[in-house]
Amino acid sequence: MLLRGHFFCGPIFYFRKNLVNLLHQTTEIMEQILEDLIGLGVVGPLSKYGGDLNNVMEITSNCQAKRGNRAFMDPVTKCMYITYTNGYVRRYSKWTHHKGWPTKTMYPINKRIRDKEGSKGCVLVHDPEERMQMMIKAIRKFRTN
Repeated sequence: MLLRGHFFCGPIFYFRKNLVNLLHQTTEIMEQILEDLIGLGVVGPLSKYGGDLNNVMEITSNCQAKRGNRAFMDPVTKCMYITYTNGYVRRYSKWTHHKGWPTKTMYPINKRIRDKEGSKGCVLVHDPEERMQMMIKAIRKFRTN
């Protein structure tokens, strides 16, 4: 007599479990290889989002990193992008001079809404991966304009 759960389903369960573990280990190894390539300067920190972003450099200062913020410089447009842990994503354009003082113009990347009184506000995004996706979309959009 063949017991289905013992002889048939058991090996498939263990095979599936081992396959999931193997895929998890492979993903960790690939992420480590990517980090090593970034450290060597072979690829950029945003390369996992597409080859067109290889030349974007991460310029996060120690103070920004301590706060959980990340800063990137796009050499194509000479703009700086910063994702903040409070939910903002901003683009800083080229240096301009206002009355002799150098300034950078800041543009919010977040979606903007108006409340009932008519004042504007930004929709804050607290998920770091979502903020990165917003920043990448903005980099690509600003490069084409």
